[in-house]
Amino acid sequence: MKSIYESLEFNEVLLEIKEYAKTSVGKEYVANASIFSNEDDLKNELDILNEMLSLVLRFNELPIDSSSDLLSVINHALKTGLLTVYDLEHVANDVLITSRILNRFNAIEEEYPLLRKKMNEFYELGHIEKLIHSVVSPSLSIYDNASNELARIRRALFSLESDLSLKAKSLVKTYQSYLSDNTITLRNGHYVLPVKNTFKFKVDGIIHDTSDSGNTVFIEPSVIVELNNKIASLRIEEADEISRILRNITKEVIKEKDHIIANNQTLGYIDFLNAKAKYALNNNGVVANISSERVLSIKEGRHPLINKDEVVPNDFYLDNDKHMIIISGPNAGGKSVALKTVGLLVTMHQSGFPILALEGATIPFFKRIYVDIGDQQSLNDSLSTFSAHMQNIIECTKKMGSKDLVIIDELGTGTDPQEGEALAKSILDFLHFKHAYALISSHFMGVKTYALDKDYVNNASMIFDESNFLPTYKLRLGVPGKSYGMEVALRLGMDKAIIDKAKKYLKEDNSNLFSTSLSKLDEIVNKYETLTKTNKELSESLKKKEAKLNDETRIFEERKAKLMQSVNEEKEEILEEAKESIDEILHNLNKKDLKMHEVIEAKAKIDALEDKEVRHISNEKFKLDDYVSIADMNLTGVIIRINNDKITVQTNIGKLVVDKNDLTKLSRPVEKKKVTMTNVDRAIVSRSVPLELNLIGKHVDEAMDELEKYLDDVVIKGYSTVRIIHGSGTGTLRKAVHTYLDKQKFVKSYRLGGMGEGGVGATVVTLK
Repeated sequence: MKSIYESLEFNEVLLEIKEYAKTSVGKEYVANASIFSNEDDLKNELDILNEMLSLVLRFNELPIDSSSDLLSVINHALKTGLLTVYDLEHVANDVLITSRILNRFNAIEEEYPLLRKKMNEFYELGHIEKLIHSVVSPSLSIYDNASNELARIRRALFSLESDLSLKAKSLVKTYQSYLSDNTITLRNGHYVLPVKNTFKFKVDGIIHDTSDSGNTVFIEPSVIVELNNKIASLRIEEADEISRILRNITKEVIKEKDHIIANNQTLGYIDFLNAKAKYALNNNGVVANISSERVLSIKEGRHPLINKDEVVPNDFYLDNDKHMIIISGPNAGGKSVALKTVGLLVTMHQSGFPILALEGATIPFFKRIYVDIGDQQSLNDSLSTFSAHMQNIIECTKKMGSKDLVIIDELGTGTDPQEGEALAKSILDFLHFKHAYALISSHFMGVKTYALDKDYVNNASMIFDESNFLPTYKLRLGVPGKSYGMEVALRLGMDKAIIDKAKKYLKEDNSNLFSTSLSKLDEIVNKYETLTKTNKELSESLKKKEAKLNDETRIFEERKAKLMQSVNEEKEEILEEAKESIDEILHNLNKKDLKMHEVIEAKAKIDALEDKEVRHISNEKFKLDDYVSIADMNLTGVIIRINNDKITVQTNIGKLVVDKNDLTKLSRPVEKKKVTMTNVDRAIVSRSVPLELNLIGKHVDEAMDELEKYLDDVVIKGYSTVRIIHGSGTGTLRKAVHTYLDKQKFVKSYRLGGMGEGGVGATVVTLK
């Protein structure tokens, strides 16, 4: 027997929701989701999901970033006592993400008690992040000053490599006529000369490699073998020292292992909630309520796996009085899809997910959910479709109770129609006896009349377009449906004479249903009269509500006056903040070492503080999306709803319903974005600035002055990537360039050049 997850394709829905998760643990939460067995646990999950949905809707999503599952990292640390720089970076990254989430959440004034309780489960691990990042650089290398010993080793390496570089340049000149290329290269960790094969005996040294063509051999000259050996020895010492440093940090990580794992899991759960909220927002989903009255009410429920542009929404309703629905209608008319839709939405809800329906959906908590949909034939078990169908139903009947939901497609089919119909009605009696909630589809006429005769069953049908003989996939509650088998057969090409003969047989077989239909019609008329009486009562009730509404309007006017006072106070605060911002900008402009790009940034900030231009327009007929001001409230906004003289305006403090006479139409505000430029500014911007700067041959001080001026120019020009050529030489100039770049806020990242970019003799800089 298939699980309900397989029958309803629940796992396919989880795959869609999983795409919204960013962390490894969050994705695991989605993949492992299943039905809650405890109602209190489900309620708590839906409540906290509602808080997250409100938070994302009002304040945008939390700054959740990619995070790995740290359980395996910690287990590796416990086994080996040594974490790699990549593992340590993952640990530090979790701390930083957690810190950003907490800072963002704590800045939100709304309470969100359940989310706040969850946020309070985070442990403070800032000391671990600082320890890791005091050793591991952004490029995932180890800082020179990670230890005194490492600093000594790298100084020695730098000195030896400088000596080797000078010696190599000298050797290149000495053996120039024997070389295939005037450069020294690295082979198997040794510096070698590319010597033409015909001259390999002219160079005293050790052959380490041969080119693919065989025309070049790579020889390590004897005079630099000792230098190479010393460098190789220092490299081993360097690796040992790095391993020692990483082991020490790993020990500190292990001390906090429980807190690290707990934070990692909490972060994953927050990501899980965020993924569900984003899924709801992107698919017009809602969080359904748990019905304490045992009412299942879903308005415009949509199947989550059908394209949103093609899916047909349907309503579903069950309660204690009518706890069963019998769906009839044509083949391929959507009965199975309707059953799968309600089954899938209930399963999603009871697994703590939003559902695709209108706001206000309510679903009872079901102890068990039974589903029998589709072809259940099993060749492996030598079962026919009917046998497999019956086995599933038998399994349901063994434990069924009043808090269960049963969904069965084509009840009783697969055997003799008379036996199948009788068996179907008997099963329906049993479901009623157990008072289980049930949705059943059937073609049997006897099952349709059963639904008409029983007051605890609601008939429903899939509407069929009789003019075009096409299904609409729309469910209509309260009315049974025809199968339209003959009409569909005729449309598919069946001989009309055969169809006509079949209709005669059908008329003879159905003659006994006429009296039953008349009696049911009488019941429908009686229900109509009852509804008419109810409508009169509702009319009286509406009059009372109108009087109540007038009282609420008066209260609204009083609140509006208080709100206006609050708005004026807020306006004064905004003006004061603007003044402080201008003072800060002017203070920065008085700095002696002010750079040109900082001047332009300051000008842009001042322009951003300028008032938006708003021009009053003479009053005219209002329409949706008009920009208006509200009299006596110093508020502006956009019209989002018009109801006669009452107009709803979306303002920066929320939605307000006001009288149209209190509105004045305005032109759309236009932001001033232009930055005024001086002649000096224009000269810099218009000047041609190259994409690279060559500092080779410059003294460090002279090179730094040129670098500073060059970077100012490229920032103003708006370049995203430039190259600084400093040569490979002694490395002094390269180190000075990197030290300068580390201090610049406008530098996003930098790296040594790759193949075709200058290698270690150049640095590629990416600007913000």
